[in-house]
Amino acid sequence: MRHDLLKAITLCVFGAMGLPTTAQASESLSDAILNSRPIINARYRYEGVDQDGFTEYARASTLRTRVGFETQRYKGLSALLDFENISAIGNELFNDTVNARSQFPIVADPNITELNQAYLNFDGVFDTAVRLGRQRINLDNQRFVGAVGFRQNEQTFDAISITNQSINDTSLRYIYIDNVNRIFGDDSQVGDFKSNSHLVNVKYSGLQIGTLVGYGYFLDLENAPAFSSKTYGARFTGRWDFNFNHDLSLLYAIEIAHQRPHADNSNDFDHNYFLFEPGVRLRDLKIKLGYESMDGNGTNAFQTPLATLHAFNGVTDRLLVTPSNGIEDIYAKIHYAFEPVKWLEGITLSGAYHYLNFEQTSGKIGTEWSTKIALKLTRNVSISLEQAQYNAQSVSVDTNKTWVTLQYIF
Repeated sequence: MRHDLLKAITLCVFGAMGLPTTAQASESLSDAILNSRPIINARYRYEGVDQDGFTEYARASTLRTRVGFETQRYKGLSALLDFENISAIGNELFNDTVNARSQFPIVADPNITELNQAYLNFDGVFDTAVRLGRQRINLDNQRFVGAVGFRQNEQTFDAISITNQSINDTSLRYIYIDNVNRIFGDDSQVGDFKSNSHLVNVKYSGLQIGTLVGYGYFLDLENAPAFSSKTYGARFTGRWDFNFNHDLSLLYAIEIAHQRPHADNSNDFDHNYFLFEPGVRLRDLKIKLGYESMDGNGTNAFQTPLATLHAFNGVTDRLLVTPSNGIEDIYAKIHYAFEPVKWLEGITLSGAYHYLNFEQTSGKIGTEWSTKIALKLTRNVSISLEQAQYNAQSVSVDTNKTWVTLQYIF
């Protein structure tokens, strides 16, 4: 019965729009609907993959279009609804995970048309916002929970999310997740995680030197019990501006977490997570060094199945599941944004290098480098070119990827 939640949610969204009220209230509700903000965006992407072990080179041209609307608030109540379509342009010269083209490397952007988001939001009392329905959820840096926005079909959650800000500088958030709509789409056998999961995230931003977050994530994934876990952790991030030069700042992030089995997970483990990421900012230039560690015991390892995994351990996505001997990722990142000419909104240059080892043993996993240039042509239009190369030592195989992305957002 729990997994019929989405049907009830969708009825609630449309029902709220036709809710019978008095004339005055009805006029206000009509204004809220008539003045809705349209959601219109389109993103074309070419992704090329040259991967050892395949005789064919993947060439994926896909177009994602998303349309919908978000109403204005009426007595604290608002609604959002959007649909998306992902379509291959030309021949499908890639394995999208459901088209059975196994001679090609995987580019996980299948052809789909589906409901992306549909929720009601109420924020009328006690400094509390309640959101019910299919929604995008990004927590902190998305290491544990995220929308996987890089892929054409983003990850959304059928959930209820409650956020309270009645305490100064403090945000308390509770989320119950009924279903995880993964990037692979409804036609895939792994398209959904049926869930009975509870997330708690408390953020305090009253410190002059940074923001402190504490969390507890209790994942019960019914059709993927090996990924069910309970994780407790804390994260601290901040920036320190030097008095002698306000263009110069010290950046820092540190995070620790502990993970154990939960619900129907029959594995026996007791894993730790650690992140240390110092950096420096000089005007529009940012340079960061980082060390991230996830434990493994040779049988299983620290996992983050609801994360935006593309953002961690390399963009070639060779390590979406933590190897059983864990991961140690030593990395460097650079990011520079500037506006060279008036007719161009801005240019961003970025790059990263990852040196990946096993946490449990002394073996080397591999290395990866990536570079990206992104141009914001207008307020609505952007284009980017990205290249990445993974050099395997003991996990996966050598992989080269190229992306060209053109996006329009209304």
